[in-house]
Amino acid sequence: MKPKLELINLNDLNLSESKEYYDLLLKNRRDLHKIPELGFQEFKTSNYIYNQIKDYVDKIYKLATTGIVAYIYSPNNNKTKTLLLRADIDGLPIQEENKIEYKSEHNGMMHACGHDAHSSILINTIKYFYKNRDKLKINLKFMFQPGEEGFAGAKKMIDEGVLDDVDYATALHVWNDLDIKKVAIKKGASMASSDSFEIELIGKGGHAAIPYQAYDPILTATNFINYCYSYFPRAFNNSNSYILSFTYIQAGTANNIIPTKLILKGTVRTFDENIRINIASKLEQILKSFCNLNNIDYILKYNLGYPVLINDPFLYDIAYKSLQKIGVKIEKFKSMGSEDMAYIFQKVPGIYVAIGSKDEQNNSPHHNPKFNINETSMLIGMQYFINFIFTLQENI
Repeated sequence: MKPKLELINLNDLNLSESKEYYDLLLKNRRDLHKIPELGFQEFKTSNYIYNQIKDYVDKIYKLATTGIVAYIYSPNNNKTKTLLLRADIDGLPIQEENKIEYKSEHNGMMHACGHDAHSSILINTIKYFYKNRDKLKINLKFMFQPGEEGFAGAKKMIDEGVLDDVDYATALHVWNDLDIKKVAIKKGASMASSDSFEIELIGKGGHAAIPYQAYDPILTATNFINYCYSYFPRAFNNSNSYILSFTYIQAGTANNIIPTKLILKGTVRTFDENIRINIASKLEQILKSFCNLNNIDYILKYNLGYPVLINDPFLYDIAYKSLQKIGVKIEKFKSMGSEDMAYIFQKVPGIYVAIGSKDEQNNSPHHNPKFNINETSMLIGMQYFINFIFTLQENI
């Protein structure tokens, strides 16, 4: 059943076009929702998108295995700037529990983060500007990116040249922490970096009844974890800008055996690059001290993941004006979630916007097997892209 269309104050789409694009947004999103695929395996998804847009662009090609790049040039394309608009396309390894007619057809895979909606928004933004290319004063470059969910697909596309001719970039995310008709945006650091670590503690196993004959990795791990949880919240001046969480611990085979080895894993999130590096250094210093005290050897693997996502001040102003024109409520956006769009924003000025997609029926969080969205959020997202393009080209 098609949800009721809540009419938005659409500046550049008349009423009949609003309904037309809404129907297209629904169809494309629901088609994609049925065929979720994991990072760099999005072959059906990529082919679907390619076939949807190939007749509406000036140039199109594949990149990074399953990624797609396409262009619509302005009439004076040799003398103008180029804006990159990006949508991520991958799904998640989750078994969908929604009872909907467009439920995932791929066992154990689901679009549980809204990437199907992002792709649909970008597909239809392309179709809009194909019809309205005479209004363009800048070139548009469209990036359908694989592998956002932990695979750093944006970085791979950068390495393969996606930013070679790009001056500015923008992206959006449907956001189930925000009600429909609300959006969120922030100048500067907006989404956290995401690092992970794995620690192996190697002690000396023994009988649980004779602990003094063993070097207990469990004792070391518990003391280390508790100390980290008390130390790090007080370690740096900006205490609300980072989180360290231990998320996995595994050791032992029986209740009467002190194990020789223990595996410990966790994550670090921060909005500050200096704190990010200091946490990595301090974590090993603390680990080394506890291991020395307890005659434990250790192996630490620390992986620097997605960097902090930083929104450009100039593009923030452009985006804010663009959102004001839609008539939505604008809130401040800051999330401990991470996003590989941050790699792009390290190279070119960029802006990232959260589009509210929650209502009473669609209120499950992202990465949940019952995640779904109020689909009118896609119309708001498409209108943001349209307004942003027109506002940007009048201010550069």
